[in-house]
Amino acid sequence: MPTSRATRVTSAAKEDSWSTIVLTVDFSSRISPRASTVIFWLRSPRATAVVTWAMLRTCPVRLDASWLTLSVRSRQVPATPLT
Repeated sequence: MPTSRATRVTSAAKEDSWSTIVLTVDFSSRISPRASTVIFWLRSPRATAVVTWAMLRTCPVRLDASWLTLSVRSRQVPATPLT
């Protein structure tokens, strides 16, 4: 069951401060390469850089996990009943 949490973060650096909305969506599954945490940062170049860096580190691992899951799943074919 997906869960989500939203947090509003405001920078106190300037009077006309930028607002950043952080939305974290957590998908839970027993064995799924698609189970992940997604974070959306709005109106913040530094936050965008953090997310881009995290995506670049996470994507290769998720691709390997996808291949592994598919290879194992193809071997777990249920036995056919004898006729």
